[in-house]
Amino acid sequence: MSALSLARRPWGLSRAGLLWGVVSLACVLQPGAALWVYHQVHPFGIDLHHRLLAPSWQHWLGTDPLGRDTLAYTLVAAVNSLGISVVAMVLALCAGGSAGLLAAEKGRRTKILTGGVVELGIAFPPVITAALLVTLYGAGMGEEVFALAIFFIPGFIRLSQQAASAILAQDYIAAARLSALTPWQIHIRHVLPNMAPGLLVQFSVNVALALLAETGLSYLGLGAPPPLPELGRILASYQVHLFDHPVLVVVPGVIVVLLVLGINMLGDGLRDLFARQEKTS
Repeated sequence: MSALSLARRPWGLSRAGLLWGVVSLACVLQPGAALWVYHQVHPFGIDLHHRLLAPSWQHWLGTDPLGRDTLAYTLVAAVNSLGISVVAMVLALCAGGSAGLLAAEKGRRTKILTGGVVELGIAFPPVITAALLVTLYGAGMGEEVFALAIFFIPGFIRLSQQAASAILAQDYIAAARLSALTPWQIHIRHVLPNMAPGLLVQFSVNVALALLAETGLSYLGLGAPPPLPELGRILASYQVHLFDHPVLVVVPGVIVVLLVLGINMLGDGLRDLFARQEKTS
């Protein structure tokens, strides 16, 4: 099938667009499916008489070594891991975006200071940095969120500072200042709306990276303590059953891949959407 015929498909969707839509839809609906399964089959219900069962109508993916429903337990773990990543990136976006705006507004000395912080933060690998912070302050959901947010703040500082500096240099910003608008009003009316597309794209990309980092931390035992399930802890706990019950390891691994792929494709779609809007405006 030629590229021309693909372009003439209904709704103008290509094969890549269809794939992006399916994966992104799965990424969005997965937490809802997990909540539905949670109410149907309790994921923490231990039943040692029905441990390591094969897939059946009652347990679609079988049961784990403690008799828990594999599908329900893994989906709840995916919701927890994704939620931790999203909350961490929201904190990083708020802190880094505010610092970048402040640096762009205050001038050269503040830019030099924030630039040093950014370079220092980027110099350390994310998993090692987060593992160090979690080791120092103890394992827990709050500590894990804080550790992930700390690492991604420098990236948001750099992006917001560069974007805000470019916007503040425009002629309409000078006109806004001459019209007696305060810096706060200028940021709310002009700077933030123009920065939002780039920050949203970076946010989606960072959520995928944070999910990988969170999975690595929980795999090493540095995530939230039990009984809260996480994808990395499931992979670490069930890897001994890779050959006798591979579904216990394959399912959480596939979910991690789908989530990361879907989030990255969502970021690419947002970037293309904003680029088209910018061309037409």
